[in-house]
Amino acid sequence: MVFTDTECVKYFEENFIFYKLINGEGELDELRKKWKIPGFPTIMMFDANGEEIDRMIGFDDNKDNFMNTIKNWAAGKLTLKSLLVQYEKNPKYIYLIHQLASKYIRRHETDKAMEYYNIILEKDPKDEAGFHEESYFYKSKQTLWNDKNSKPLEKILSKTSNKKFIVEGYNNLLNFHYGNKDPEEKFSLFNDAIKKMPENTDFMNQYAWYIFTKKVESKYDEAIKITQDAIAIDSKDDNLFDTLAHLYFVSGNKEKAINTIEKAIVMNPESKYYKEELAKFKQ
Repeated sequence: MVFTDTECVKYFEENFIFYKLINGEGELDELRKKWKIPGFPTIMMFDANGEEIDRMIGFDDNKDNFMNTIKNWAAGKLTLKSLLVQYEKNPKYIYLIHQLASKYIRRHETDKAMEYYNIILEKDPKDEAGFHEESYFYKSKQTLWNDKNSKPLEKILSKTSNKKFIVEGYNNLLNFHYGNKDPEEKFSLFNDAIKKMPENTDFMNQYAWYIFTKKVESKYDEAIKITQDAIAIDSKDDNLFDTLAHLYFVSGNKEKAINTIEKAIVMNPESKYYKEELAKFKQ
């Protein structure tokens, strides 16, 4: 993590004053409402007058990208404010409009992002800049949640080869259908997602865990095989071993369940949850 990296911490201490808020503690609720913070982690940068320079929602663990972003903001580059100033001077520049659309997406301000994606579609009807697929993808996500219509997103996912859109799109569809009483639709979505991205162990783990939580006994063997395949791809993910252990347990293979959860504990010895599950398996 960047906040424990010696080089990063040195830069932060020399250039910024930190104020950390933890969910559920102190004045977070009041400030969350004031600054319209949608989720955590959120990193915000302010100037000396207390005005927001920019914000980052979520973190992908890429230290170099994170530090480049922070240093650009500190220099007044690629901030929301700086992009809006440039847009006022050059409102026809498609690449700048795309930067603004992307900026608002990263800030989770979808309605504002759509204003700029619509401008892209209007000003570049032949898609010479190559931003149509992205524009329609985010329009389809908005349609999914605002209009409860999954068809546009499903259509895009059936055609796209963009891995980012596939992951984000199927995760949205799976969340959209979360409360669906008929699991067959979710099974179909999981199978489609895994077929599109057979190396994505997160989809595989989600599918197997869904089978476990829904107690679909007829699919336990399939879920075990999927989780084993995922572990063959990523043998260092303790979550996969946890899922496999639970599937072994409900399938009646107590010994394999214990051995497998013990492997998860070796990978993540600080996990209280894993130790509690091990105790349950041994009862």
